Amino acid sequence: MSTTTDYLNEIIREMAEECTTYWQEPFPHKLDGAITRLITIYLSASDDERLLFFDLAGTRFSDYLLAFAERMAFIGVREKSGKRLLEGLIALIIEDGRGGDIRSNIMRMAPLYDASDKIGVDSDNLFRTASSYSNNEVAELIRTFPERPPGNKSLRAMGYKEVDSPDGFRYEQIPWTEM
Repeated sequence: MSTTTDYLNEIIREMAEECTTYWQEPFPHKLDGAITRLITIYLSASDDERLLFFDLAGTRFSDYLLAFAERMAFIGVREKSGKRLLEGLIALIIEDGRGGDIRSNIMRMAPLYDASDKIGVDSDNLFRTASSYSNNEVAELIRTFPERPPGNKSLRAMGYKEVDSPDGFRYEQIPWTEM
């Protein structure tokens, strides 16, 4: 377990050095790599080791994990990568609603779900696979997200739209004034 803790602490230090508007930054960004490494370690960790992630990363880096999930949706589309979508869902599991409002996690599931349809990934299987990596509340919400009626899991219902940005395809939150 100490090796996992060492790797985790190293990534946490790297993430702490960043002070950025990460969600607006072009891809790739230094945090994309750090969070991807965090998720890679999480996926290979034991159940006991995974508990460390919730305390060390979930609370302190909630905003980064939520932004990463959103970013992985559009990167998954650009790269046609189900792996990127899984990473986005795992980021939500690690964040575990610690940012204060679990609806932020649910909202970010819509672009990941939409992206899976766009690239031909079985969304039910993707979401079920992601949810198998924890038994927390967010994992359960991920597991059941595909079962929602279409109107309750659409991009628009969750406050998102597709845009062509200068660096390519993106999902973007719809400003409240346009809702």
